[in-house]
Amino acid sequence: MNIFKVKLSVIIPVYNAEKFLKDCINSVLNQDFDDFELLLINDGSTDNSGRICDLYAVADKRVKVFHKANGGVSSARNVGLENAIGKWITFIDSDDIIQKRYFNALEIQDNADWIYLKIKRQIPLWHSNLMNFENQEYSLIQFTNLYSLYPHFPEACGKFFKTKIIRENNLRFNKDLKFGEDSLFNLQYLKFCKTIFTTNISEYIYNNDEGTLSKLDYDIKNDINLFTLVELELESFNYPKAFHEQSIKIPLTRYLRIIYLDKSIKIADRKILLKRNIKKYFKLCKEIYSHPKINFLLVFSHYSKFYVTLDQVLSILSKKHTGK
Repeated sequence: MNIFKVKLSVIIPVYNAEKFLKDCINSVLNQDFDDFELLLINDGSTDNSGRICDLYAVADKRVKVFHKANGGVSSARNVGLENAIGKWITFIDSDDIIQKRYFNALEIQDNADWIYLKIKRQIPLWHSNLMNFENQEYSLIQFTNLYSLYPHFPEACGKFFKTKIIRENNLRFNKDLKFGEDSLFNLQYLKFCKTIFTTNISEYIYNNDEGTLSKLDYDIKNDINLFTLVELELESFNYPKAFHEQSIKIPLTRYLRIIYLDKSIKIADRKILLKRNIKKYFKLCKEIYSHPKINFLLVFSHYSKFYVTLDQVLSILSKKHTGK
């Protein structure tokens, strides 16, 4: 018996997004595929975002609005997860849009556990073309072995999740993380997947706009917690080494940035962090960044003017490790 009332639940967390929100919502409502519900989670917006959401709900019965006190993107997405009635779930950020036929991926493949589409960034990243998206189904082992260098795994967007897997395993976004909650959620979801389907039918258009709900700055406690949680999740499942390294790379670079570049950390606190973790982190750094194509990666901050190459960081790290 089909317990789901619609094929797809689209969850959009909204916070002070009036600049882009209409374009985002219109890109959803104008899809050819119409067996979906749109859940707009207004996360305590102080601009006109809440009113915009309500107007769309009046105009289109597929739109449902939930107003809540501000709690962050994870909290907002979790409200969506708890109220979704679709067989599948997808997430869209309120400043992004989706291309036509994006939802038609569900007509190509409905039996896989995870459907993975391409994300196109307005500001391309150095690795944005590493992955070829074809209409192809993979086992979990094939997927993690073949896609050790692909760009979009950390994002919750650009993917379709099975509601059944989320519900049966009580999966939720970590509300204590301001950044990286997507990556952690994806890792928690992935280990319950038997098959993953990639498709080039359409694209998710990522805006790269700073200051919206899911694009926040660095935070010391967050980045230390993120590294720890992602590492624990990776160690809980027998993933291939290359996949493990790729998945830990972003949390690790952020952690290194905190340790070596953030002047707000007191010297005494830095020494404690180094003493506790330096041996493990040094070894992991050398393993991850031994590949020549990755070695030039920059450790950066969205709001800082400085940057440092990984070679420089590893040089500092090596001196600390050897005591010189």
